[in-house]
Amino acid sequence: MQAFDKRLALGGTVTRVDLPAQPPDLSDQVGWLIWQTAPENVPAYIAHALEKQVKIDELDEMSTEMLYRTGGPLSQEEAERIDKEAGWA
Repeated sequence: MQAFDKRLALGGTVTRVDLPAQPPDLSDQVGWLIWQTAPENVPAYIAHALEKQVKIDELDEMSTEMLYRTGGPLSQEEAERIDKEAGWA
């Protein structure tokens, strides 16, 4: 686990937030978030990010299910015919 330490302005307390191993740029961004906001806001930020990811995952599962039920993605011929009929090609 990587850690980001911040000295808070009030009382000079040291707050340590453990982060799972992340790419350096992401760790820096999260560290900057902690630096800019109070550490108690970080769990809410993470919860919001997880909610978004769950929605993305659910949409991915739904689209996979829809493709399965309709016989899979369009063939190259089908896509070209639709593009031509729609006036996009």
